[in-house]
Amino acid sequence: MNIVVDVNKIWESSGESAIRAELDNLPPAELLRGVDACPYCGRAHHADIHSVDTGANALETLPARLRELHVSSAFVIADETTKKFLPQVLPYIEAADVSVITHIVADAEPVPEERAIGGIIMDWQPCDMIIGVGSGVVNDLSRLSSFRLGVPFGIVATAPSMDGFASVVAPMIRASLKKTYPAHTPAIIIGDKRLLDTAPPVLTAAGIADVLGKLNSLVDWKIASIVTGELYCPWVASVMRLALERVILLVEAGGDISVPLMDALVIAGLAMAFHDDSRPAAGVEHHIAHAWEMMFLEEGRKLVPHGVKVGIGTVFAMKLAKRLAEWTPGEANLFDKETWLVEMKRVYGRASDSIIALEDAQQKNARANAHARRESAIAHWDEIIALLSALPSAEDVVQLIKESGGAAFPEEIGVSEQNVRDALLYAKEMRGRYTIQQLAWDVGLLPDAMGVLL
Repeated sequence: MNIVVDVNKIWESSGESAIRAELDNLPPAELLRGVDACPYCGRAHHADIHSVDTGANALETLPARLRELHVSSAFVIADETTKKFLPQVLPYIEAADVSVITHIVADAEPVPEERAIGGIIMDWQPCDMIIGVGSGVVNDLSRLSSFRLGVPFGIVATAPSMDGFASVVAPMIRASLKKTYPAHTPAIIIGDKRLLDTAPPVLTAAGIADVLGKLNSLVDWKIASIVTGELYCPWVASVMRLALERVILLVEAGGDISVPLMDALVIAGLAMAFHDDSRPAAGVEHHIAHAWEMMFLEEGRKLVPHGVKVGIGTVFAMKLAKRLAEWTPGEANLFDKETWLVEMKRVYGRASDSIIALEDAQQKNARANAHARRESAIAHWDEIIALLSALPSAEDVVQLIKESGGAAFPEEIGVSEQNVRDALLYAKEMRGRYTIQQLAWDVGLLPDAMGVLL
Protein backbone atom coordinates (compact mmCIF):
# COMPACT_ATOMS: atom_id res chain seq x y z
CA MET A 1 0.00 0.00 0.00
CA ASN A 2 1.16 3.53 -0.76
CA ILE A 3 0.61 4.87 2.73
CA VAL A 4 -1.01 8.28 2.85
CA VAL A 5 -0.47 9.11 6.54
CA ASP A 6 3.12 10.17 7.18
CA VAL A 7 4.18 9.00 10.64
CA ASN A 8 7.15 11.37 10.60
CA LYS A 9 4.80 14.31 10.09
CA ILE A 10 2.67 13.13 13.02
CA TRP A 11 5.70 13.25 15.29
CA GLU A 12 6.99 16.55 13.91
CA SER A 13 3.66 18.30 14.36
CA SER A 14 3.53 17.15 17.99
CA GLY A 15 6.87 18.79 18.77
CA GLU A 16 7.83 15.60 20.59
CA SER A 17 10.12 13.86 18.10
CA ALA A 18 12.99 13.74 20.60
CA ILE A 19 10.90 11.53 22.88
CA ARG A 20 10.29 9.20 19.95
CA ALA A 21 14.01 8.44 19.81
CA GLU A 22 14.05 7.78 23.56
CA LEU A 23 11.15 5.34 23.35
CA ASP A 24 12.49 3.56 20.28
CA ASN A 25 15.66 2.75 22.21
CA LEU A 26 13.86 1.38 25.26
CA PRO A 27 13.68 -2.42 25.60
CA PRO A 28 10.12 -3.69 26.17
CA ALA A 29 10.76 -4.42 29.86
CA GLU A 30 11.84 -0.83 30.43
CA LEU A 31 8.78 0.56 28.68
CA LEU A 32 6.58 -1.70 30.81
CA ARG A 33 8.28 -0.39 33.94
CA GLY A 34 7.57 3.25 33.11
CA VAL A 35 9.38 6.11 34.83
CA ASP A 36 9.72 7.14 38.48
CA ALA A 37 9.83 10.87 37.81
CA CYS A 38 8.78 12.00 34.36
CA PRO A 39 11.13 14.73 33.07
CA TYR A 40 8.18 16.38 31.30
CA CYS A 41 5.37 16.43 33.88
CA GLY A 42 7.14 15.42 37.09
CA ARG A 43 4.76 12.55 37.83
CA ALA A 44 5.54 8.87 38.23
CA HIS A 45 4.22 6.73 35.39
CA HIS A 46 3.89 3.08 36.28
CA ALA A 47 1.77 0.15 35.18
CA ASP A 48 1.43 -2.56 37.80
CA ILE A 49 1.69 -5.38 35.26
CA HIS A 50 3.71 -8.44 36.16
CA SER A 51 4.19 -9.79 32.64
CA VAL A 52 3.22 -9.44 28.98
CA ASP A 53 3.82 -12.49 26.82
CA THR A 54 2.92 -12.51 23.15
CA GLY A 55 3.94 -14.73 20.29
CA ALA A 56 3.60 -18.16 18.75
CA ASN A 57 3.50 -20.12 22.01
CA ALA A 58 2.73 -17.46 24.59
CA LEU A 59 0.30 -19.69 26.48
CA GLU A 60 3.21 -21.89 27.49
CA THR A 61 4.43 -19.09 29.78
CA LEU A 62 1.18 -19.05 31.76
CA PRO A 63 2.02 -21.79 34.30
CA ALA A 64 5.26 -20.06 35.25
CA ARG A 65 3.53 -16.67 35.52
CA LEU A 66 0.88 -18.10 37.85
CA ARG A 67 3.55 -19.72 40.04
CA GLU A 68 5.49 -16.44 40.20
CA LEU A 69 2.36 -14.77 41.57
CA HIS A 70 1.63 -17.65 43.95
CA VAL A 71 -1.78 -18.30 42.45
CA SER A 72 -3.42 -21.50 43.71
CA SER A 73 -7.02 -20.86 42.58
CA ALA A 74 -8.51 -19.02 39.60
CA PHE A 75 -11.97 -17.82 38.61
CA VAL A 76 -12.00 -18.03 34.80
CA ILE A 77 -14.42 -15.84 32.83
CA ALA A 78 -15.38 -16.46 29.20
CA ASP A 79 -18.44 -15.75 27.09
CA GLU A 80 -20.50 -17.85 24.72
CA THR A 81 -18.07 -17.13 21.89
CA THR A 82 -14.76 -17.48 23.72
CA LYS A 83 -15.65 -20.53 25.81
CA LYS A 84 -14.48 -22.63 22.84
CA PHE A 85 -10.92 -21.65 23.79
CA LEU A 86 -11.18 -23.05 27.33
CA PRO A 87 -9.95 -26.54 26.32
CA GLN A 88 -6.78 -24.84 25.04
CA VAL A 89 -6.33 -22.49 28.00
CA LEU A 90 -7.39 -24.44 31.10
CA PRO A 91 -4.66 -27.12 30.85
CA TYR A 92 -2.02 -24.39 31.13
CA ILE A 93 -3.70 -22.99 34.23
CA GLU A 94 -4.06 -26.42 35.80
CA ALA A 95 -0.42 -27.21 34.97
CA ALA A 96 0.50 -24.68 37.67
CA ASP A 97 -1.52 -26.71 40.21
CA VAL A 98 -4.24 -24.05 40.15
CA SER A 99 -7.81 -25.07 40.90
CA VAL A 100 -10.33 -23.56 38.47
CA ILE A 101 -13.88 -22.27 38.69
CA THR A 102 -15.40 -21.14 35.37
CA HIS A 103 -18.07 -18.55 34.72
CA ILE A 104 -19.62 -18.16 31.27
CA VAL A 105 -21.27 -14.81 30.60
CA ALA A 106 -24.70 -16.01 29.58
CA ASP A 107 -25.71 -13.63 26.79
CA ALA A 108 -25.00 -14.70 23.22
CA GLU A 109 -23.89 -11.11 22.54
CA PRO A 110 -22.72 -9.85 25.94
CA VAL A 111 -22.63 -6.19 26.82
CA PRO A 112 -20.35 -4.69 29.50
CA GLU A 113 -23.06 -3.61 31.91
CA GLU A 114 -24.28 -4.03 35.46
CA ARG A 115 -26.27 -7.20 34.79
CA ALA A 116 -23.19 -9.04 33.52
CA ILE A 117 -21.16 -7.83 36.51
CA GLY A 118 -23.95 -9.00 38.80
CA GLY A 119 -23.82 -12.48 37.27
CA ILE A 120 -20.10 -12.69 37.99
CA ILE A 121 -20.56 -11.55 41.59
CA MET A 122 -23.36 -14.08 42.15
CA ASP A 123 -21.20 -16.95 40.88
CA TRP A 124 -18.04 -15.74 42.59
CA GLN A 125 -16.19 -18.01 44.95
CA PRO A 126 -13.06 -16.72 46.67
CA CYS A 127 -10.03 -17.25 44.43
CA ASP A 128 -6.54 -15.81 44.13
CA MET A 129 -7.07 -14.42 40.65
CA ILE A 130 -9.65 -13.79 37.95
CA ILE A 131 -8.52 -14.83 34.46
CA GLY A 132 -10.47 -13.58 31.47
CA VAL A 133 -10.43 -15.59 28.26
CA GLY A 134 -11.60 -13.20 25.57
CA SER A 135 -11.05 -9.63 24.50
CA GLY A 136 -13.24 -6.51 24.68
CA VAL A 137 -16.25 -7.34 26.85
CA VAL A 138 -14.61 -10.19 28.77
CA ASN A 139 -11.58 -7.98 29.41
CA ASP A 140 -13.73 -5.15 30.81
CA LEU A 141 -15.87 -7.46 32.94
CA SER A 142 -12.80 -9.24 34.33
CA ARG A 143 -11.06 -5.95 35.09
CA LEU A 144 -13.91 -4.27 36.92
CA SER A 145 -15.13 -7.33 38.82
CA SER A 146 -11.61 -8.22 40.00
CA PHE A 147 -11.00 -4.63 41.06
CA ARG A 148 -14.20 -4.51 43.08
CA LEU A 149 -13.51 -7.95 44.58
CA GLY A 150 -9.96 -6.97 45.52
CA VAL A 151 -8.11 -9.66 43.57
CA PRO A 152 -5.67 -9.42 40.63
CA PHE A 153 -6.66 -10.48 37.14
CA GLY A 154 -5.08 -11.78 33.99
CA ILE A 155 -6.29 -11.74 30.41
CA VAL A 156 -5.76 -14.37 27.73
CA ALA A 157 -6.59 -12.47 24.56
CA THR A 158 -8.58 -14.19 21.84
CA ALA A 159 -8.65 -11.28 19.35
CA PRO A 160 -6.46 -8.20 18.76
CA SER A 161 -9.62 -6.12 18.76
CA MET A 162 -9.18 -3.16 21.14
CA ASP A 163 -6.63 -1.09 23.02
CA GLY A 164 -7.72 -1.82 26.60
CA PHE A 165 -5.67 -4.90 27.47
CA ALA A 166 -3.15 -2.98 29.58
CA SER A 167 -5.48 -0.15 30.55
CA VAL A 168 -6.39 0.89 34.07
CA VAL A 169 -10.04 1.75 33.35
CA ALA A 170 -13.15 -0.21 32.41
CA PRO A 171 -15.77 1.27 30.07
CA MET A 172 -19.15 0.00 31.25
CA ILE A 173 -22.82 0.76 30.71
CA ARG A 174 -24.66 1.82 33.85
CA ALA A 175 -28.26 3.05 33.75
CA SER A 176 -28.01 3.01 29.92
CA LEU A 177 -25.05 5.43 29.92
CA LYS A 178 -21.57 4.39 28.77
CA LYS A 179 -19.14 5.46 31.48
CA THR A 180 -15.49 4.77 32.23
CA TYR A 181 -14.85 3.33 35.68
CA PRO A 182 -11.50 3.34 37.49
CA ALA A 183 -10.12 -0.16 37.93
CA HIS A 184 -6.65 -1.72 37.69
CA THR A 185 -4.20 -3.14 35.20
CA PRO A 186 -3.94 -6.88 34.63
CA ALA A 187 -1.16 -8.75 36.35
CA ILE A 188 -0.76 -11.04 33.33
CA ILE A 189 -1.39 -10.45 29.62
CA ILE A 190 -1.15 -13.37 27.21
CA GLY A 191 -1.43 -12.92 23.44
CA ASP A 192 -0.93 -16.32 21.86
CA LYS A 193 -0.77 -16.33 18.09
CA ARG A 194 -2.70 -19.59 17.90
CA LEU A 195 -5.72 -17.88 19.48
CA LEU A 196 -5.27 -14.43 17.91
CA ASP A 197 -5.13 -15.88 14.41
CA THR A 198 -8.63 -17.32 14.80
CA ALA A 199 -10.17 -13.87 15.29
CA PRO A 200 -12.71 -12.84 12.66
CA PRO A 201 -11.27 -10.19 10.29
CA VAL A 202 -13.79 -7.63 11.59
CA LEU A 203 -12.23 -7.83 15.06
CA THR A 204 -8.70 -7.39 13.77
CA ALA A 205 -9.90 -4.40 11.73
CA ALA A 206 -11.57 -3.07 14.89
CA GLY A 207 -8.27 -3.22 16.77
CA ILE A 208 -6.54 -1.29 14.01
CA ALA A 209 -9.28 1.34 13.88
CA ASP A 210 -9.27 1.73 17.67
CA VAL A 211 -5.63 2.80 17.51
CA LEU A 212 -6.15 5.00 14.44
CA GLY A 213 -8.50 7.00 16.66
CA LYS A 214 -5.38 8.28 18.42
CA LEU A 215 -4.78 10.52 15.41
CA ASN A 216 -7.52 12.66 16.91
CA SER A 217 -7.47 11.84 20.63
CA LEU A 218 -3.89 13.04 21.10
CA VAL A 219 -4.70 16.35 19.40
CA ASP A 220 -7.88 16.67 21.48
CA TRP A 221 -5.79 16.19 24.61
CA LYS A 222 -3.14 18.73 23.62
CA ILE A 223 -5.72 21.34 22.62
CA ALA A 224 -7.50 20.79 25.94
CA SER A 225 -4.24 21.54 27.74
CA ILE A 226 -3.90 24.75 25.74
CA VAL A 227 -7.47 25.95 26.22
CA THR A 228 -8.41 24.67 29.68
CA GLY A 229 -5.05 24.01 31.35
CA GLU A 230 -5.71 20.27 31.60
CA LEU A 231 -2.62 18.26 32.53
CA TYR A 232 -0.85 17.01 29.40
CA CYS A 233 2.24 14.82 29.49
CA PRO A 234 4.37 14.69 26.33
CA TRP A 235 6.00 11.43 27.46
CA VAL A 236 2.68 9.61 27.91
CA ALA A 237 1.38 11.09 24.66
CA SER A 238 4.51 9.81 22.92
CA VAL A 239 3.96 6.29 24.24
CA MET A 240 0.50 6.41 22.69
CA ARG A 241 1.89 7.89 19.50
CA LEU A 242 4.38 5.01 19.33
CA ALA A 243 1.43 2.58 19.28
CA LEU A 244 -0.21 4.67 16.56
CA GLU A 245 2.96 4.70 14.45
CA ARG A 246 3.30 0.93 14.69
CA VAL A 247 -0.28 0.32 13.60
CA ILE A 248 0.00 2.66 10.61
CA LEU A 249 3.19 0.88 9.52
CA LEU A 250 1.50 -2.51 10.03
CA VAL A 251 -1.30 -1.51 7.69
CA GLU A 252 1.28 -0.36 5.17
CA ALA A 253 3.25 -3.61 5.38
CA GLY A 254 0.27 -5.98 5.45
CA GLY A 255 0.85 -9.69 5.93
CA ASP A 256 0.71 -11.55 9.23
CA ILE A 257 -0.08 -8.87 11.82
CA SER A 258 -1.90 -10.55 14.73
CA VAL A 259 1.03 -10.53 17.17
CA PRO A 260 2.55 -7.14 16.29
CA LEU A 261 -0.94 -5.64 16.39
CA MET A 262 -1.45 -7.17 19.83
CA ASP A 263 1.86 -5.62 20.91
CA ALA A 264 0.77 -2.20 19.68
CA LEU A 265 -2.58 -2.54 21.47
CA VAL A 266 -0.75 -3.34 24.69
CA ILE A 267 1.43 -0.24 24.28
CA ALA A 268 -1.71 1.87 23.79
CA GLY A 269 -3.13 0.46 27.00
CA LEU A 270 0.13 1.20 28.81
CA ALA A 271 -0.24 4.88 27.92
CA MET A 272 -3.63 4.89 29.66
CA ALA A 273 -2.18 3.07 32.66
CA PHE A 274 0.72 5.53 32.86
CA HIS A 275 -1.73 8.46 32.90
CA ASP A 276 -4.15 6.59 35.18
CA ASP A 277 -6.96 7.60 32.85
CA SER A 278 -8.23 6.99 29.32
CA ARG A 279 -7.53 10.58 28.25
CA PRO A 280 -4.59 9.73 25.93
CA ALA A 281 -6.75 7.19 24.09
CA ALA A 282 -10.17 8.76 23.76
CA GLY A 283 -11.43 12.02 22.34
CA VAL A 284 -14.43 12.98 20.27
CA GLU A 285 -13.98 9.93 18.01
CA HIS A 286 -14.70 7.74 21.05
CA HIS A 287 -17.55 9.96 22.20
CA ILE A 288 -19.18 9.53 18.80
CA ALA A 289 -18.69 5.75 19.02
CA HIS A 290 -20.17 5.62 22.52
CA ALA A 291 -23.13 7.75 21.42
CA TRP A 292 -23.92 5.34 18.59
CA GLU A 293 -23.60 2.41 20.97
CA MET A 294 -26.13 3.95 23.33
CA MET A 295 -28.47 4.73 20.44
CA PHE A 296 -28.26 1.11 19.30
CA LEU A 297 -29.01 -0.13 22.82
CA GLU A 298 -31.95 2.25 23.12
CA GLU A 299 -33.30 0.94 19.82
CA GLY A 300 -32.67 -2.72 20.78
CA ARG A 301 -30.22 -3.23 17.94
CA LYS A 302 -27.22 -5.52 17.70
CA LEU A 303 -23.99 -3.79 18.73
CA VAL A 304 -21.03 -3.35 16.40
CA PRO A 305 -17.42 -3.89 17.62
CA HIS A 306 -16.23 -0.84 19.49
CA GLY A 307 -13.17 -0.18 17.34
CA VAL A 308 -15.22 -0.21 14.14
CA LYS A 309 -17.32 2.67 15.46
CA VAL A 310 -14.18 4.47 16.64
CA GLY A 311 -12.69 4.27 13.15
CA ILE A 312 -15.78 5.83 11.59
CA GLY A 313 -15.84 8.42 14.38
CA THR A 314 -12.24 9.26 13.51
CA VAL A 315 -13.23 9.97 9.90
CA PHE A 316 -15.77 12.51 11.15
CA ALA A 317 -13.23 13.95 13.59
CA MET A 318 -10.87 14.62 10.68
CA LYS A 319 -13.69 16.37 8.81
CA LEU A 320 -14.40 18.53 11.85
CA ALA A 321 -10.70 19.33 12.32
CA LYS A 322 -10.36 20.44 8.70
CA ARG A 323 -13.40 22.69 9.01
CA LEU A 324 -12.11 24.21 12.24
CA ALA A 325 -8.70 24.86 10.67
CA GLU A 326 -10.46 27.03 8.07
CA TRP A 327 -12.80 28.73 10.54
CA THR A 328 -12.75 32.28 11.85
CA PRO A 329 -13.93 32.11 15.47
CA GLY A 330 -17.28 33.68 16.14
CA GLU A 331 -19.67 33.84 19.05
CA ALA A 332 -20.99 30.63 20.50
CA ASN A 333 -24.68 29.99 20.06
CA LEU A 334 -26.62 30.76 23.21
CA PHE A 335 -27.44 27.70 25.27
CA ASP A 336 -31.18 27.11 25.40
CA LYS A 337 -31.60 24.76 28.36
CA GLU A 338 -35.22 23.85 27.60
CA THR A 339 -34.51 22.91 24.00
CA TRP A 340 -31.41 21.03 25.10
CA LEU A 341 -33.40 18.99 27.64
CA VAL A 342 -35.87 17.95 24.96
CA GLU A 343 -33.01 16.95 22.65
CA MET A 344 -31.25 14.91 25.35
CA LYS A 345 -34.47 12.96 25.99
CA ARG A 346 -34.93 12.38 22.27
CA VAL A 347 -31.36 11.35 21.51
CA TYR A 348 -30.38 9.40 24.62
CA GLY A 349 -33.67 8.13 25.99
CA ARG A 350 -33.06 6.19 29.21
CA ALA A 351 -29.52 7.53 29.53
CA SER A 352 -30.62 11.16 29.37
CA ASP A 353 -31.09 11.52 33.14
CA SER A 354 -27.40 10.77 33.71
CA ILE A 355 -26.36 13.21 30.98
CA ILE A 356 -28.58 15.94 32.38
CA ALA A 357 -27.14 15.33 35.84
CA LEU A 358 -23.62 15.72 34.41
CA GLU A 359 -24.51 19.09 32.91
CA ASP A 360 -26.14 20.24 36.14
CA ALA A 361 -22.95 19.36 38.01
CA GLN A 362 -20.40 20.77 35.56
CA GLN A 363 -22.33 23.58 33.85
CA LYS A 364 -20.28 22.92 30.73
CA ASN A 365 -22.80 24.65 28.49
CA ALA A 366 -23.33 27.66 30.75
CA ARG A 367 -22.71 30.91 28.88
CA ALA A 368 -19.91 32.10 31.18
CA ASN A 369 -17.99 28.85 30.89
CA ALA A 370 -18.37 28.67 27.12
CA HIS A 371 -17.23 32.30 26.84
CA ALA A 372 -14.14 31.66 28.97
CA ARG A 373 -13.14 28.68 26.84
CA ARG A 374 -13.77 30.65 23.65
CA GLU A 375 -11.55 33.54 24.78
CA SER A 376 -8.78 31.11 25.73
CA ALA A 377 -9.06 29.35 22.37
CA ILE A 378 -8.91 32.62 20.42
CA ALA A 379 -5.82 33.68 22.38
CA HIS A 380 -4.08 30.49 21.21
CA TRP A 381 -5.78 30.15 17.82
CA ASP A 382 -2.60 29.97 15.74
CA GLU A 383 -1.26 27.15 17.91
CA ILE A 384 -4.56 25.28 17.68
CA ILE A 385 -4.74 25.70 13.91
CA ALA A 386 -1.21 24.34 13.53
CA LEU A 387 -2.22 21.16 15.37
CA LEU A 388 -5.43 20.73 13.40
CA SER A 389 -3.79 21.44 10.04
CA ALA A 390 -1.22 18.70 10.58
CA LEU A 391 -3.88 16.01 10.88
CA PRO A 392 -4.46 13.73 7.89
CA SER A 393 -7.55 14.19 5.78
CA ALA A 394 -10.72 12.19 6.29
CA GLU A 395 -10.01 10.55 2.92
CA ASP A 396 -6.59 9.39 4.12
CA VAL A 397 -8.11 7.79 7.21
CA VAL A 398 -10.76 6.11 5.09
CA GLN A 399 -7.98 4.62 2.95
CA LEU A 400 -6.19 3.26 6.03
CA ILE A 401 -9.38 1.70 7.38
CA LYS A 402 -10.32 0.18 4.04
CA GLU A 403 -6.83 -1.21 3.57
CA SER A 404 -7.20 -2.99 6.91
CA GLY A 405 -10.53 -4.48 5.85
CA GLY A 406 -12.68 -2.30 8.08
CA ALA A 407 -15.83 -0.21 7.71
CA ALA A 408 -15.24 3.51 7.18
CA PHE A 409 -18.76 4.84 6.59
CA PRO A 410 -21.74 4.86 8.97
CA GLU A 411 -24.15 3.23 6.54
CA GLU A 412 -21.86 0.16 6.46
CA ILE A 413 -22.75 -0.59 10.09
CA GLY A 414 -26.36 0.53 10.09
CA VAL A 415 -25.84 4.02 11.53
CA SER A 416 -28.49 6.30 10.06
CA GLU A 417 -28.02 9.88 8.95
CA GLN A 418 -30.04 10.96 11.99
CA ASN A 419 -27.72 8.95 14.26
CA VAL A 420 -24.75 10.68 12.65
CA ARG A 421 -26.30 14.12 13.00
CA ASP A 422 -27.19 13.55 16.65
CA ALA A 423 -23.71 12.26 17.50
CA LEU A 424 -21.97 15.14 15.74
CA LEU A 425 -24.07 17.59 17.73
CA TYR A 426 -24.44 15.89 21.10
CA ALA A 427 -21.74 13.27 21.69
CA LYS A 428 -19.93 15.92 23.74
CA GLU A 429 -22.68 15.84 26.35
CA MET A 430 -21.69 12.34 27.51
CA ARG A 431 -18.44 13.47 29.14
CA GLY A 432 -16.92 16.47 30.81
CA ARG A 433 -13.84 15.98 28.61
CA TYR A 434 -12.84 18.86 26.31
CA THR A 435 -12.52 17.92 22.63
CA ILE A 436 -12.58 19.65 19.28
CA GLN A 437 -16.33 19.07 19.23
CA GLN A 438 -16.66 21.33 22.27
CA LEU A 439 -14.27 23.79 20.62
CA ALA A 440 -16.49 23.83 17.52
CA TRP A 441 -19.51 24.77 19.64
CA ASP A 442 -17.58 27.39 21.60
CA VAL A 443 -16.40 29.26 18.49
CA GLY A 444 -19.73 29.04 16.66
CA LEU A 445 -18.89 26.39 14.05
CA LEU A 446 -21.54 24.02 15.36
CA PRO A 447 -24.39 23.53 14.82
CA ASP A 448 -24.38 25.77 11.72
CA ALA A 449 -21.76 23.79 9.74
CA MET A 450 -23.45 20.40 10.01
CA GLY A 451 -23.99 20.25 6.26
CA VAL A 452 -20.29 20.04 5.44
CA LEU A 453 -19.69 17.30 7.99
CA LEU A 454 -22.39 14.89 6.85
